[in-house]
This record gives sequence, C-alpha cells and structure tokens, in this order.
Amino acid sequence: MLVEEMKRFKELFLIPILFVCLCCQAKASAVLQDSIQLADSIKTVDSLSLVADTGLVPSIKCVPAEGEEKSCNASKPHFDRIIYTCAPLIINGLIMKGQSRQFRGLRNDYIPRFDRSLDNYTQYLPAAVMLGLKVSGVKGRSSWGRMLASDAMSVALMAGIVNSLKYSAQVERPDGTDLRSFPSGHTATAFMTATMLNKEYGYRSPWIGVGAYTVAAATGLMRMANNKHWLSDVLTGAGVGIVATELGYYLRI
Repeated sequence: MLVEEMKRFKELFLIPILFVCLCCQAKASAVLQDSIQLADSIKTVDSLSLVADTGLVPSIKCVPAEGEEKSCNASKPHFDRIIYTCAPLIINGLIMKGQSRQFRGLRNDYIPRFDRSLDNYTQYLPAAVMLGLKVSGVKGRSSWGRMLASDAMSVALMAGIVNSLKYSAQVERPDGTDLRSFPSGHTATAFMTATMLNKEYGYRSPWIGVGAYTVAAATGLMRMANNKHWLSDVLTGAGVGIVATELGYYLRI
C-alpha cells in the first residue's frame, strides 16, 4: 500500500516537471535563434537608424554589401524557430489527451479542495511588468508604436485560435461546467504575455525570460489544480500563446 502511494505521489510531481521542461525547451530555442540572428546581422547594422527606431536593439535595419541583396532583418523570426519553439508543447498536448484523466485522478487524490482565483491575475502579470518598464522609461526592443502594434496582432491571433478550437473541439471541462475546455485560454494568455515581455526586455537579462515563463507555467498548473483544465488543454494553450506572439511580431513588420 505504501509503495503504491509513493508511486502515485511521484506521478503527481511528473506533471509540473514535464510542463517546466517543455517550457524551458521553448524558451531556449527562442533565445538561441535570437542570438544567431543578432550575430549574423550585427556587422551590417545601421546604428543611427537602429537608435532612432528602437532606442537600443532590434528591429534591425541592414546595409547590404555591394552586389548583395538586402535580406537580413533580426526582428522577423524564421518559421523554423516557430516550429521548434511551439511544436513540442502542442504535440505533447495532443499526445497527452489520452492520459488526462489519469493526471486528474492524481489531482483529486492529493489536492481535491484546491480552489484559488490567482490564475485569473497571473495570466496578465508579464504584460503588466512590460508596460511598467516601458512607462518607467526603460529602453526596450521596440518603440511604443511597434510594441503596441505587435502586441495587438498577437492578441488577435491568440484569441482567434483559442476560440476557434474551443468551439470546434467541444471538450468538457474536468469539473463539467461547460464544453470549452480545449485549449486553456488562461494558459495561452499567460504564455503570450510572457513571450511579449521576453521579446521586449529579455535581452537585458535572461532572468526576465525565466521569471516570465515561470509565472506562465504556474498559471497553467493552477488551471489544472483548480479542476478547470486537462493537462492537454494547458500544454496546447502554452504552444498557442507562444506561436501567436511569434507571428504577431513577424506580421507587424
């Protein structure tokens, strides 16, 4: 009996470990691609235009070498970056649909009375930090106009994808309240705002990105603990939030 309880206890901790590992893989991919793009284009940066446009770092305007086409733009993510960043979360979310009830059983065994509304606020926390830094005059990647345009596009894409999936998939929530479980809108919003903060200020310190994605991951875990979402909903929502922001920053150029 004791052995069985220990086994189930270990399975409970597998959920946050799996989620955090996938989030770390997503962030590492984003940081790596940013570093590669910046290294490739730094020698062709028009520094005066750069400072005038963003105050510090990309968006980057390139001066092509003689006889070469103008082809570099570090602010535009490659689609392979989007795939590497988001695919693990979305694919694992779909794979885990068959295991969702098992993980829900663990939640009901160990934290059956968990009921907190904190996740309603933490989903917006990275965005609040980003705006606070901007209002305080801390130089970010983009000007006010570019940042707001990118973020508005990201929100529109995220909302469109999430609501389309919710109304087409018709997955019942773990608590049975409705059929809008898949994917998690709270988690998608949290990872969208975390990616926004990381894009605008992540170059200043890696801890900004770490903090942002930690808050986003905690939001997703709380959605499961509150019995509002399955594990597959949360993983897919995280992927949707990241891909919406990547596309939002790509399309606004």
